[in-house]
This record gives sequence, structure tokens and C-alpha cells, in this order.
Amino acid sequence: MYGTDIPYRNGKDRAMKKSRIAAIAAAMLTISLSGCQAKEAAETEQPPYEDFSQVCVSSDAEAKDIYVVTKAHNSSYWQILCQGAQQAGNDLNYNIYTGGTVYETDLDGQIQLLEKAQTAGADAILIAPVNSNETYPILQEMKASGIPIILVDTISNSIDFDACFMTDNMQAGRIAAEDMLKKLKETGSSEGEPLQVGIQVGSLESQTIIERVAGFFEYWMEHAPEKWSISEQIYCNEGSISKATELTEEMMLSSEYLRGLLGCNNGSTVGLSTALKESGRKDLVLVGFDFSDEIAELIRNEDYTASTVVQHQFEMGYQGVMAASALFEGNYEDGRFVDTQVELIDSQNVEQYETSR
Repeated sequence: MYGTDIPYRNGKDRAMKKSRIAAIAAAMLTISLSGCQAKEAAETEQPPYEDFSQVCVSSDAEAKDIYVVTKAHNSSYWQILCQGAQQAGNDLNYNIYTGGTVYETDLDGQIQLLEKAQTAGADAILIAPVNSNETYPILQEMKASGIPIILVDTISNSIDFDACFMTDNMQAGRIAAEDMLKKLKETGSSEGEPLQVGIQVGSLESQTIIERVAGFFEYWMEHAPEKWSISEQIYCNEGSISKATELTEEMMLSSEYLRGLLGCNNGSTVGLSTALKESGRKDLVLVGFDFSDEIAELIRNEDYTASTVVQHQFEMGYQGVMAASALFEGNYEDGRFVDTQVELIDSQNVEQYETSR
């Protein structure tokens, strides 16, 4: 069964597990990286954020104003999350404003948006932090002023929030690793021969990404054949799909033993899918995150081997607004952390998934 927990026999083993995971997460911040330097000049000239637009207008003149702050705002993943918030706003008769950064790593742009929301008199904030550490001061200030803070998709490394709706990203990483190993074996990779998997991420400041990679490493270390390895170089595209595509081309030339590609977020997965199709490389297994036209096309094409770990971001947005409503009334009781679950989509269930969306 996908996502089963790894058994540890005693407390010492569990302590070793936690230590190993912490080491993996820390290593992500210092590991040899490609693509994480300053953005290209053409990219830095773009505005740092997509300004707020009112996507839900209440008929009540006294209605609450809820602001939703995302990252890589125009990507399909974040637009679906915003649709969930909009639906809840329609159901509860709130004003919903959505906006977000252009790039997943643009801390300054996100802080500017938060300041704009605060100045505009936001009654509640839904936010997916671009940086799990550096957003702390402004979120602390906003919560201290009485504004409910609801995290969606990504955790903030602080206690200054009221609720959080997100994926168990360690578990999601394990699911991705389990499926990668399964599909590598199904496509004929020999356990007795060298094999390598390359990883691409959109950001290294997001706790979401750190936990997914740590979960992938954890499961891989426990279950992969001895000669199978993960590339020491993690490729970072800074939330740019064009850069993600370019980096994939670099990844495919990086090792003669490369047989697997892991995309740890939507933009990375889109870039990996695009480059894989353009190259015609059918010998590589692709496991991604989130659902886009690009990954769906590869999953449906029997010439490729691809799958993706799908989150329920519509529910994150919807439940986030519902939580804000309960907080307004002083009766929120669901707990600070709500796991919105994931599911693995591949050729066996892609049609069913698309029909049910």
C-alpha cells in the first residue's frame, strides 16, 4: 500500500530516524545546487507580485474582507487553491481578494503584499509562505493586531498562526519514493546495476519542499537497492517554468546512469514533463507533484512512464476560508493542523481522476 510507515523496532531506531531526517533537511540548504543563483535579468525586471484582485464580491456592505496570498500566483496549482477560497467566499458571503508572488522565492514581493493587505484592513489572511522562516516577523505583527492567520499549503516556522491546511509533506515524499522504486523496477532497471535519480525543486526556503525531499530520501535509504542512488546535485529553478525546462535538459546530460526524475512541486514537474517530451527520452521514469496538462499528457501516453502526487489545494483554500469564518465567531475547533491528504495518479487511475475533478 502506498505511503505505509516504515517500521522501527525500538526507541533507539526512532531517534536515529529523526536524526537522519534532520540531517537530510539541513543538507538541502548546503548541498551542491544548480540554478539557484540570482534570477536572469529578464526575470528580475518583472513586478515582484501579482496585485490583489477581488474574486468574490459580497452583497453585504458589512462583509468581512479575506485576503489570500499565494506564490507563483498564476500557476494552475495556486489558481485552483484560490478557486477554493472563492467558492467558500460565495457560500459564506465574504469578500475574497487573491494575489501572490511571481516567483516562489520572492520574499520581498510577498511581504509587500502582506503590508498592502494589512493597510487595506484585511479581516483575515490566508497565506502560503514563500519562506518558512523569514515571513515570521510580519505574520507575528499581524496576528498580534488581531488578524486571524491561516496557513495554506506551506507551514511557517513559528507559532503565530491560527490554523494550517496542508499536505503531510514527509508522507508525500515517501509516497513519491515508493512509486519511483516501483516503476523503475517495472520498467526493467536491474537492482544489480548502477542507477541514479535526479531531483528538481522550485525553492529551498519552503519547508514544504524540504520535507518532501527528506521524506523521499528517508524511504529511498530504507528500500532502494544498494547500487541505486540519488544525485548529489539538487536542481533549483526558483519557481520559473522556463528555467525548470532548461535545467531538465542539463539533468538529462548529467549522468549515464540517470533513470529517474523527481519534480517536487508543480512548476518543476511542468518543466520536467515539457523537456522530457521534447527530448523523446522514454527510458526515464518521472514522478512529480500536482496535476497539470503537461504531466497528464505524459501519464496518458503509454510510451512514457510517469506519475504525480496530487494534493487537494481546492480544499486548502475552501477550508481556510471556513476556518477564518469560525475564528470570526470564536468557535474554531478543528485544530491548528489539518492534513488535506494526497493521492498518487498514474496510468491506472488518471481517467477516473480527471472525470472526478
